[in-house]
Amino acid sequence: MRRPALALLTAALALPFALAGAGAASAAAPAPGPSGAPAASAPAGAPAPSSPGSTPAPIPSPSPSPTEVLPPEPTPATPQFPAWIDDLASYDGQTGCSAAPQPGALGLADLIRATYPSITTIGITRGCSVGGTSEHKEGRALDVMLDGTTVQGRAIAAAFLGWLTAPDQYGNQAAMARRLGVMYLIWNRQMWRAYEPEAGWLPYTGAEAHTDHIHISLSWAGALKRTTWWSLDPMTTPGIHLIDGTWWDVSCTYGAPPRARCTDAVKTSTAVYDKVAKRYVAQTAWVRNRVTELDAVSPRWDASPLARTGTFTAANGRQWKVTCNAEPPAQRTCQTFIWSSVVVPVAAPAAKGARAQRTSWKRQQQFVLNSELRLSAPVPPVTVPPSASPSPSPSPSSRATSSSRHR
Repeated sequence: MRRPALALLTAALALPFALAGAGAASAAAPAPGPSGAPAASAPAGAPAPSSPGSTPAPIPSPSPSPTEVLPPEPTPATPQFPAWIDDLASYDGQTGCSAAPQPGALGLADLIRATYPSITTIGITRGCSVGGTSEHKEGRALDVMLDGTTVQGRAIAAAFLGWLTAPDQYGNQAAMARRLGVMYLIWNRQMWRAYEPEAGWLPYTGAEAHTDHIHISLSWAGALKRTTWWSLDPMTTPGIHLIDGTWWDVSCTYGAPPRARCTDAVKTSTAVYDKVAKRYVAQTAWVRNRVTELDAVSPRWDASPLARTGTFTAANGRQWKVTCNAEPPAQRTCQTFIWSSVVVPVAAPAAKGARAQRTSWKRQQQFVLNSELRLSAPVPPVTVPPSASPSPSPSPSSRATSSSRHR
């Protein structure tokens, strides 16, 4: 079971604003990443952290390089968010290929262009046969073309990257990166990883210096607009959330079909049988509440008993009840309930001399919420604009086959 991340780590984030000198040395052999995160020799495509060696890590600093004072630039217009927030993205490298950009990548590109009109070229997709592992090939990475040799270019990068990686008013670390589903960033020979946030910005030693563009890779949650920047639905937002005094723990997987499947657990008082005392006692624990599935309407769902109002008996003899707010083939939300045996509290008269009522327990049969299915309109096919994949410098193959296997 995951637990809430620390609101702030002791080290602040250092942003790679000023261009590194030509004599920057290569880092020593990268050290293993944190538990569960890829290291340098991990699966192909995993961006690896640099370890202490001939090139020390940048000193964490919340402000731009002290050697250069940059003019102020705007940051994206930011909605008012509650305190609960998405998990930091874990590493999930490219495994497939898609010719179309993902909706989250397109939305982030629109946000960047609206904030910085001077940015006119943002590349998202890349040919499946070009170079090595890259989230560009799945339509969930962006190359934001920006001239790092100019003061304006560096100032825009400072403002935007600082906005992404700064804590919010609640102390949530890297708040906007989390709400947008940013997995990692590369700019000006340095790299920031959501799955290793305590490291801050570390030297990036790939063949492509990234002084002419910012690279942004998104998690699948960010790519599919399943993060709180796009939707404030806690039942489909991965992470641990405190909502109206109740803790929720949500974990999601993404694919097709369904597009998303989220398991929602709630921290609540539940009945546990004490074999020694031979009675039920109340215990606070994480309890599965429901599964929430997101998908598009389709003939397959229209034919399913889980997507139309009614009752049915499964092959194993269990009884099911389904209630929908509309019927096929309309867009709709359907809740499914299963006939179950549950233990519920019953208030009993207080014992003689006691000040409060006693709580006893009884077992009864009733329908229990099992899952919720949300069927939206089918997503129309995306036409990739001709400018979506600018000619990088150097060539795509040299960038994709760099020593860090990027992108």
